[in-house]
Amino acid sequence: MATRTFRIQNYWVFLGSKLLVTAAVGQPAAVPTQALIHCVGENGESLAIFCLNKDREVANTDSDDWPNRTSIDSTHVRGEIFVPADQYRWYLDILRNEDPVFGHVDDSTPHMNRIWCNEPVGEGEYFGA
Repeated sequence: MATRTFRIQNYWVFLGSKLLVTAAVGQPAAVPTQALIHCVGENGESLAIFCLNKDREVANTDSDDWPNRTSIDSTHVRGEIFVPADQYRWYLDILRNEDPVFGHVDDSTPHMNRIWCNEPVGEGEYFGA
């Protein structure tokens, strides 16, 4: 069992109301997504965030039906997170506005796959008085 934490260097966003993306970790499966955010670390680590489209007329559009998955071996670190499409903005906001941002994948407890940032207390946005 292994875990990896890595700094996210790049990310790609794929949007579409009828995307059908293949989840690659474990048993490949077509996932009905509205958005896919693919995060990549400096050593090729990968964390894919599938934002599921509940408005699709297909089976298994509930994020609870898609458990997070992780694959870690000597050459690859891959993780997947499945969330409702309305959480898309949360993930994109962190990737766009925080630095550094880290990905964490865990093959023994993949429900703990996540992105996170480290920011000093009180550094929040200032909206004026």
